[in-house]
Amino acid sequence: MPTLAYTARTLTGEMREGKIRAANEHEARNSLSAQGLEPIELSTVAQAVQDKSQANTISGGFFKPFSLATLANFTAQLALMLRTGTALLEGLDALAKQAHTDRARRLIEDIRNRVRGGATLTDAMAAHPAVFEPFYVSSVRAGEASGKLVEVFKRIEEYLQQRLEIRTRITTALIYPAIITSLAISAVAFILTFVLPRFITVFERSGVALPVPTRILMAFSYSAVTYWYLWIAGIATVVIGTYLFVKTPSGRRTVDFLMLRLPVLGPLTNSLQTAALMRSLGTLLNAGVPLVQALEVARDSCGNGAFRQLVEELIARVVSGGDMASVIRHNPLISPSIQQMVITGEKSGALAEVMTAIANHLDDDADKQIKRLMAMFEPIVLIGMGVMVGFIAVSVLLPLFRLTAAARGAG
Repeated sequence: MPTLAYTARTLTGEMREGKIRAANEHEARNSLSAQGLEPIELSTVAQAVQDKSQANTISGGFFKPFSLATLANFTAQLALMLRTGTALLEGLDALAKQAHTDRARRLIEDIRNRVRGGATLTDAMAAHPAVFEPFYVSSVRAGEASGKLVEVFKRIEEYLQQRLEIRTRITTALIYPAIITSLAISAVAFILTFVLPRFITVFERSGVALPVPTRILMAFSYSAVTYWYLWIAGIATVVIGTYLFVKTPSGRRTVDFLMLRLPVLGPLTNSLQTAALMRSLGTLLNAGVPLVQALEVARDSCGNGAFRQLVEELIARVVSGGDMASVIRHNPLISPSIQQMVITGEKSGALAEVMTAIANHLDDDADKQIKRLMAMFEPIVLIGMGVMVGFIAVSVLLPLFRLTAAARGAG
């Protein structure tokens, strides 16, 4: 009797995967139905492994087939075609033909082929978790169940566009300071390794007593030129060690704690995390996703451990039959004004709309904080550059003045 791999939906809408022994596919479907499972996809074990491997090949790897901007555009175009009456398979086929990269085309074709084979759009997208995160899949599942797929895609598009705007603001704000910092480091490295060694030869032959700043700079220059490989190894060790530490649970907790406690970055991180949580919940609830499931998806989307812990407490409270107000009211991560708005929204039954409004407000506030942060950071970078250049200038000019004085005295 062959073994079949299955994907099925429970009576509560949860997805289950497993294996079942049956004489044929018809018998397997009857057996699963008797267990309260609705079969979505059945295949031999070998075929299931092949399908999973194919999905990983398309959507896996360091470079994803869809960037955030591409995913938002894909969602917007699919929503538009469905709204104008285009059939789902025809829409996916058209999007595959106009894909800009081969991997993006193969991903869309894989989704289309799975839907054509009888899978739901939700299950076809869930096969590519590297591209379609739990938030996306849960929203599409709710849209298919409620028959409001077009509206759901529109809300997903708005959510992705907001994320893209925040990311673009942060990236744009960091470009100028990053360029200035890179130029400063490059200039100092060039002076230490190419310019200063020529002066060092002159200083050593002169026999003039060198001032402390010059001796310090000469020591740095000598070590950079002679032991450059140790500098590279040391920097690489620090970078790799920091990366590996951050990947550990304790390292992640340390970073999360610091990001919320640092004087300037703390309030900004809090605003961004709160906005992301509120927007995720608002979008999911508007799409018809049940509150507990929406909280579970939002928890997995939280980038900070403290916020994940907050959502865990909210889930436990809601599952036990309570409301969110009792948890939010005593949590320092949520400001009193936002606490009151969420409590009011929960009481009035307009929680989704309130959370979306809060997210929009926090996004604007985060934008202002980013601008203030960059306004503070730019002069700090310029002052730092001035200090380094001044130190180098003093270190070089002081011995030159002494050499000139010694030459005049000898003359």
